[in-house]
Amino acid sequence: PNEVVLTALEEGKTLMEKQCANCHSLFAPKEFRADQWPSILKRMQKKARLNDDETALIQNYILSEL
Repeated sequence: PNEVVLTALEEGKTLMEKQCANCHSLFAPKEFRADQWPSILKRMQKKARLNDDETALIQNYILSEL
C-alpha cells in the first residue's frame, strides 16, 4: 500500500482507539464479519460524535484488519 493509504489506516485506528474506547472496550476487527461492521459503525457514529469521514476512516481500518 502507498503512504497515503497507510496514513489513512493509521488515522482510522487512532480514531477508533480514542473515540470508541471512550464508552466501551474495543472489539477486535475479527470479532464481527465484514458485512456486520458498517451497521455497527452507523449505530455508534452518533454516540461517538463522529462525522461521516471519520466513520469511513474507522471502517476502512477495521476492514483492512480482517
